[in-house]
Amino acid sequence: MKFKTNVVNKLRRMVLPNLHSGCFVLAMVLSAIPVMAADATYDSLVSQARAGNTGPLLSWLEQNRKHLNTSMQADWLQVANWAGDDQQVILVWEGLPHTVRNRIPERGVLAVARSYRNQQQWQKSLAIWQEVLRSNPQQQDARAGWIMSLTDAGQQHQARHEADRFVLESGSDLSHQVFVYVIKGNGNGWDELFALTQLQELNQGAEQANLNPMLMNALAVEQVSAPALQLGQQLDPSATTLRKLELDQAAELVRMAQTDSRGEQEQHRIADRALARYTTLLQNWKAQIGTDASVDAAIEADSRRARIDRLGAYQARNRFTDVIDEFERLQQQGNSIPAYAQRWAASAYLSNRQPDKAYRILSELFVGQPASQLPSEDAQDLFFAALESERLNEAGQIARDITANTPQYRYYHGSTSPQPNDNWLSGQVLESYYLQKINRLDAAELHNLKLSDSGPGNQGLRINVAEVLLARGLPRAAERQLKIGEVLEPANLGLERQQAYVAQSLQEWDQFDLLVEDVMQRSADEPATQQLVRSHQVENLSEFRLGGSKGISSDNPVSGAHDLNLYSALYGPRMYEHWRPFIGFDYRAGRFDEGKGSERIQALGAEYSSRDNWGELELSNHNARGDNETGLRFSYWHDFNDHWRLGTDVERLARDTPLRAIRSGVTSNQAGGFVRWYENERRQYQFSFGLSDFSDDNQRLNYAISGLERLFTGPYLTVDLLPSISMSSNSQQDGAYYSPKRDLSVAPTLFADHVLYRQYDQVWRQQFVLGAGYYWQQDYGGGISTTAGYGQRYGTNQVFDVGAMLLWSKQPYDGKREHDLSLVFDVNYRF
Repeated sequence: MKFKTNVVNKLRRMVLPNLHSGCFVLAMVLSAIPVMAADATYDSLVSQARAGNTGPLLSWLEQNRKHLNTSMQADWLQVANWAGDDQQVILVWEGLPHTVRNRIPERGVLAVARSYRNQQQWQKSLAIWQEVLRSNPQQQDARAGWIMSLTDAGQQHQARHEADRFVLESGSDLSHQVFVYVIKGNGNGWDELFALTQLQELNQGAEQANLNPMLMNALAVEQVSAPALQLGQQLDPSATTLRKLELDQAAELVRMAQTDSRGEQEQHRIADRALARYTTLLQNWKAQIGTDASVDAAIEADSRRARIDRLGAYQARNRFTDVIDEFERLQQQGNSIPAYAQRWAASAYLSNRQPDKAYRILSELFVGQPASQLPSEDAQDLFFAALESERLNEAGQIARDITANTPQYRYYHGSTSPQPNDNWLSGQVLESYYLQKINRLDAAELHNLKLSDSGPGNQGLRINVAEVLLARGLPRAAERQLKIGEVLEPANLGLERQQAYVAQSLQEWDQFDLLVEDVMQRSADEPATQQLVRSHQVENLSEFRLGGSKGISSDNPVSGAHDLNLYSALYGPRMYEHWRPFIGFDYRAGRFDEGKGSERIQALGAEYSSRDNWGELELSNHNARGDNETGLRFSYWHDFNDHWRLGTDVERLARDTPLRAIRSGVTSNQAGGFVRWYENERRQYQFSFGLSDFSDDNQRLNYAISGLERLFTGPYLTVDLLPSISMSSNSQQDGAYYSPKRDLSVAPTLFADHVLYRQYDQVWRQQFVLGAGYYWQQDYGGGISTTAGYGQRYGTNQVFDVGAMLLWSKQPYDGKREHDLSLVFDVNYRF
């Protein structure tokens, strides 16, 4: 028994330790089996999450949240961030003790920072980014997230600074992406475009393909439209996006055509390209209509935008009628038209001589905006629309607002030197046009001279001075101003146009023709050129002149009773530069105490005109009392300068021989001359004299001084004093016609001209004449002479002008006061 017991104990000592050891190993193996199984399951869930199926892993983590280690907790934070469940990320993070948070791997912490950023909890996000960067300054993802979060939080200045540093220090693809994000957040499109371009150069392949849509959008936003369209066609975007890119590219052509810095021919070429492009687009889109109602509506909207933008191409091409027609069609079809297109339409109306419509559009667009606050071009259009529609008060207010509220000089940032303010100068020029329109040519001349002298390098100011001087009847002074301005830019179109008008006034026909031809070749479609061409055409038309008077009630011995006087001439077009042929027909008739008298005159002649000279030579047939006699007339004047003119007139069988003398068989030959002094439109005087040699041996001498003094000038009314002193003497007094031995007439007369209606060349006016003077006749003494008259004139299109006046006068003849009531008329027509 004892042996048995010892054996058992020995075996126990031998086996039990081994048995305990084996059991421990077995226990260890058995306990590792579920752990290994759990690890395999977890790894599988992680792989699924990486493939995009995050749900199973997130559910497993939620179920085992009490047994998770820090790596698994980091996984939870990261995968929930991948799944876009930022709220879960934040709940998990905030549920962890601080001691655990400090041990969470970096990837989990970064996920928390992203979720806080996604939830717009900027300060918490920034704090985590900064904490990561303190522990790991080289963590590029954290640096990128921090900088983008700064942008999101509105700290653009610091974000831009850090983004610049990031690119400079790293130069990586990530740094450039962050820079693009920051720039886009700052709203600086050009910097964004530059950054995208750099980023594209760093990437190739698939990554570059991802950047192309961003680059296309950035190009489109910044209106770099042609490259945007080119890139868009490579990307095969949606039809809607492609139409937008095509519209942007066509609109870019319109903007280029509207740029004044380009030459006129280049502007026209680009405008034609734009018009051709719009035609193609509209045709292509029209062919796509009919497939789907929503698609059709989108195409219709894009087509309307194309038609609106096309107005700018029409306007740049000076096709103003097309602008107006399309604009009015768009209005009839409804929907609003953008302000920029309305400005194009207003400009077209103005160029097409429809200023009322232009003013209505612009006044509605700029209602409540002071002219001084408008862009210069808009202010000018509004001013000229008011001025040319005869809204003179509004035009004057616009000019005054600009000049009063716009400083003459401006100071640019960083410079203490004053620079000329173009808007101020624009207001001053508008003021000069306003002064011209209201007939204050004297003030306009002084105003423009002051501007021109203060800006000697500005050719346009010289041209403005010349324009006013020409309007004042001083073409040589205008020519001198243009010669001064010619030094700056001899081929300037505005200069050549004004030189052409001056040449026309000076009768420099060869120069006039050459200038008009050159301007026409260079700018045929411009309104200013078309007006000049119209003046040139009118100058070369045939011309019909008719004038005369019809006595209504008269008892004076000069004209007789029921007298009729007609004077007519038909001039042919200008020939050989200086010559115009003409034919004429005159008729006079009247009743006298001794019977009725009449005379017919047929004339043939030629007119000559050149610089400083004008003359006519005429051969005529005079038929009176059944006899025909041949007459001859030579008329000539010479201008020494703008102020002095000397002229003469020699005539065999003079036209102004009294009809009463003609009836009695008495004719006369005349020779005379005149000297005229002309200051400007406000003052002039003329001294004339003449000798008449009658066939009855009577010799008559005539002397006269007449003049003009402007008393009042208004926008539509002028009042002039017409002083006149005349005297005559006759060597015989026993003839059948009125021939006082000596007489003297002093006849100051007031002449008022009132414009009733005016639109460009179409003018309707009424005129008043009122005079009271003194008439003295040797052997009969003197008496009061009076004159009164009322008439109207109408002219249009530079080719037709007609006027008529009912004139009443009364003065003594041979001591007896006689009256005369007659209708005086004249017509001038070019064809």
